Amino acid sequence: MTRKWLGLLVTVCFLGWGVAVQGAAPLEELRERARREGTVVFLTSVSQLGEPLRQRFEEGNPGVRVQLVLDPNAPSRVVAETLAGRRNYDVLLWSLPGLSVVRGRGLLRPYVAREDLAPYGVPVGVLTLDGYGLRFISGVYAVAYRPGRIRTEELPRSWEDLLQERWRNRLVGDAIAVGNWIAGLGVLQGEEWALQYARRLREMGLAVVPQPTTVEQLVLRGDRDLWVGAFAHQVEQRKMAGVSLEWAPIGPVTYASQFALAILQGAPHLEAARLFAIWYMTREGRAALEREGFWDVAPGSGSFVRRRYDQRGIRIVLEDERRALRRVELFERIRRVVLGEER
Repeated sequence: MTRKWLGLLVTVCFLGWGVAVQGAAPLEELRERARREGTVVFLTSVSQLGEPLRQRFEEGNPGVRVQLVLDPNAPSRVVAETLAGRRNYDVLLWSLPGLSVVRGRGLLRPYVAREDLAPYGVPVGVLTLDGYGLRFISGVYAVAYRPGRIRTEELPRSWEDLLQERWRNRLVGDAIAVGNWIAGLGVLQGEEWALQYARRLREMGLAVVPQPTTVEQLVLRGDRDLWVGAFAHQVEQRKMAGVSLEWAPIGPVTYASQFALAILQGAPHLEAARLFAIWYMTREGRAALEREGFWDVAPGSGSFVRRRYDQRGIRIVLEDERRALRRVELFERIRRVVLGEER
């Protein structure tokens, strides 16, 4: 190698190293400010969601402790405590309808792209809820089954396939998931389609039970063969835990409910809150999410789950605030139909 080319190679390597250092520097500065605060108070619904996120964040950001607070009615808790003059929480992970309520009370801090995203290499496409939330977890609907019980070629390929006679008395789902799944499709296909689809599933002998744990047991025992209204990532998480389940994408279009991360207005540990939110949007944070079975399914994400839908040509529609609120409107009536409480 000539001296000229050797010098050019050294220059290119040095410049590349410089870009990497510049990209890393803002995050390290944010970490240092967060360490001075010491703690971030993270509010969400259940330990199965919150505990893995607490652990991964603390592993990736030594010196910042996560105080995990669990409450199945967290949005109401935030509103009530704020009205009482208490601001105890920094970040809230919740579905879009719940966050919309909190935002309507003026209790969420907006993300500013030039301050909260651009310096850390985070694309603006992760923003949702008009800039008040970061798209964190996508619950994309699929069907689940026990391997060996159903051959791959037998699996339904469309939602209409579930209405074929061969699936009579073989379908099962839990009431909340089934209601939200059909309501999500109803946002895309129309209310009348959704109600008629729910009625036809009921006539097919769809078993609706209170809890997803019961659904899993019925499928594993072979009492029912196909789990409907399942989230693809939840089935993957059960597989990681050693449970013999598999999932299949189904289309031609499917709905992805969104769970977003918001920083609360008046957060007592603002820099630690910003670190928690921003770090999970970086490449390192996204990799940590994937290790826990949370995949991004946005276009171009290239994630394992997204690829499976793309390979089948299935379109994923990501939920936004308008769609989320419409889903909530449809949910209760559809739930009553599948439970047989309403025709």
